[in-house]
Amino acid sequence: MRSFIFAALGVAIAVLPSPAAALPSDSVLSARNPSPAVPVVPRAPGPSPAWRRHEARAPVPSNYKRSKREQLPIAPVQDISQQLCPLSMSVCPLSASKPGSLSEWIEQGFECVDLTEDLTSCGGCGSLDTQYDCTAIPGALGVSCQASNCRVHSCKSGFTLAPDGKTCVSSQ
Repeated sequence: MRSFIFAALGVAIAVLPSPAAALPSDSVLSARNPSPAVPVVPRAPGPSPAWRRHEARAPVPSNYKRSKREQLPIAPVQDISQQLCPLSMSVCPLSASKPGSLSEWIEQGFECVDLTEDLTSCGGCGSLDTQYDCTAIPGALGVSCQASNCRVHSCKSGFTLAPDGKTCVSSQ
């Protein structure tokens, strides 16, 4: 019935040969892919890598005397910020004292901050002066730093928001 349907449609059905007849014999395969005319000979081992080896020497200090350069203090913080921080960021010390030279900045530690948006260094370094630390505003609960100015959004209970929006005033 199957062949009748295909015959009615005009489709020719091919009868596949048996699997054993489909495989080529060894003689046919060797005729298709003849063996190479030149036999492959394995290479002889090359020279020993020992000729390339050398004895490692221990480092020997030179007699060159290095001169110690003094670190000159860098006056503006902006100059040191360009050396230590990415663009648009400023350097602030981690301690309460301001280092005077580049080596002191590195020894004492520093952080790079965006003075226009950082909550703890808003408009200046909060580690040097608490007026720049928005989180240190007495009675403030919700704060933000906008354009280098601290802004208070909400106050703790017992405090009310001041009209300027920068502080909280005790309501008692």
